[in-house]
Amino acid sequence: MPAGIIRLLVTVLSTGALVALINQVFLLPKTIAEARKINAETHQILKASDDLDEAVKARDPRLPNGWFAFGDSFIDYEMGVDDQTQYHGKASGYIKSRRPPRGFGSLTQVFKSDKYRGARLQVTAFVKTANVQGWAGLWMRVDGAEKTIVIDNMQDRPIRATTGWTKYAVVLDVARDSRNIAFGVLLDGTGQAWIADIEFKVVGKETPLTGASPAYPDEPTNLDFRT
Repeated sequence: MPAGIIRLLVTVLSTGALVALINQVFLLPKTIAEARKINAETHQILKASDDLDEAVKARDPRLPNGWFAFGDSFIDYEMGVDDQTQYHGKASGYIKSRRPPRGFGSLTQVFKSDKYRGARLQVTAFVKTANVQGWAGLWMRVDGAEKTIVIDNMQDRPIRATTGWTKYAVVLDVARDSRNIAFGVLLDGTGQAWIADIEFKVVGKETPLTGASPAYPDEPTNLDFRT
């Protein structure tokens, strides 16, 4: 082999240029395709996570009637009906991670708030989990025409790891100027969660709200950091 070619090969190997050349020839097209796919998925995520209306429009017809996928990373999760995992003889809905999630997903439903305006509304459901690394929760959200009014997603009392069927409740006041109410089961991280036996009920004011804001003092305190 001519000395010039040998010196060229030595230079390429020693500087890592060969690796760069291989990446350029073989890996770059794949990287570009993956980047385009991620960008498309991200666009879909942003549209659906910003607006429930958009998520409803993009509803996967394979999901059970009335339900749709929601969340800032819903495409990282599989959702549907599980006829094998039943509660009292009835099928359950489920959400399961299908790759390391980049955010949360939720099996969601939304309905008009007209019937419940001015009332205190409680949703209860039985939830079961398997190998949840992160957290899961039953959630409900009350929305106005332009923004969320109140939400409780159980983040302050998360469901983790593996649990049997357990009853959970979320209680919120439905504002008189609200537009709709959304609810569902969410999963943030790997694992699986099931939901079944969902019930809504108007309750009295003696029933405490869930996920309520902490009580704040009437005045600023400890401004000199001494107590």
